[in-house]
Amino acid sequence: MSDTNIKIALKGSALADGTIELRRLTQFGDRLQKAVDRIAYSIEKESGGRRKLSEVRQDTALRLINTHKGSFVTEMGFVRPPVLFEGHYDIATVAIEKLVLGLEYFHHTSNDSELPKGYDQGVLAVLKELGKTLTKGIEQIEFSVSTPRNHIIRGVYDKHTQAHLLEAITAPEEKIAAVTGTLVMANFRYDRYERYRCNLFTDAENQIACTFDEDVADSIGQAMRKNVNAIGIATIDPADDEIATFHIKQLVILDDDNMSPQRLTDLLDSYIEENDTIASFRRSWQEAIEGEVHAVASLWDGIDAE
Repeated sequence: MSDTNIKIALKGSALADGTIELRRLTQFGDRLQKAVDRIAYSIEKESGGRRKLSEVRQDTALRLINTHKGSFVTEMGFVRPPVLFEGHYDIATVAIEKLVLGLEYFHHTSNDSELPKGYDQGVLAVLKELGKTLTKGIEQIEFSVSTPRNHIIRGVYDKHTQAHLLEAITAPEEKIAAVTGTLVMANFRYDRYERYRCNLFTDAENQIACTFDEDVADSIGQAMRKNVNAIGIATIDPADDEIATFHIKQLVILDDDNMSPQRLTDLLDSYIEENDTIASFRRSWQEAIEGEVHAVASLWDGIDAE
């Protein structure tokens, strides 16, 4: 049985001789790969799957098969394992199908009240990045996908598509979250939004950019280079559902011998009551302070922050 084949034609004055700058080609390839990864992750979530984006990526790696002159045409497929068992769920093919169908939808409509199947705000965010390809003489990206079922799916990404897609993007989501880590590098000078800044390292390699106000400045100063648990408002990166920025509202130093799990729970109860937040967050917090590890997204399931 034939495999999925993806032909992509880049068109515009910069490609008149059928060639493209390597730098621009690699940028396009990186953006396209992120778009396929992200829509596959969206499909995974829709189906009730629990895999993270990094895990879904293992099934959606694109490979360059060939290039053709004309305008500039790339022929791509997916990296496959040596053996595919009967009944294998081909999420990579489903992802590229829905990606191209969605682009064609936006090419013909500006209806932003309903997103195409498989699309969410994260998919729109990475497609916005893909749209950066449409500059400096590249005016159109044409997709033609041939599936193992011999279906041909076509779509176009041009300035018209891009304008409709951008209309559907909403402001980043904000949620209440609890984050444990080590505070470093605080800046006690106001930024343009009149907020202070610091970094919270959640482990040796990963950090979250944080802001805080005057009312917690002293607590931040006392907590430098200590293990802390912070409650605050998280702005979520729609591309991976992780915390992009975090505004600290309360801070607890976990190195304090007097900081028992019950005291942490009492502090959380007080914050919830003051901010009229639903109590389902308490369960995730309680599990977190008892040492259970959660994906960031699970900390605010069912919570609507004011």
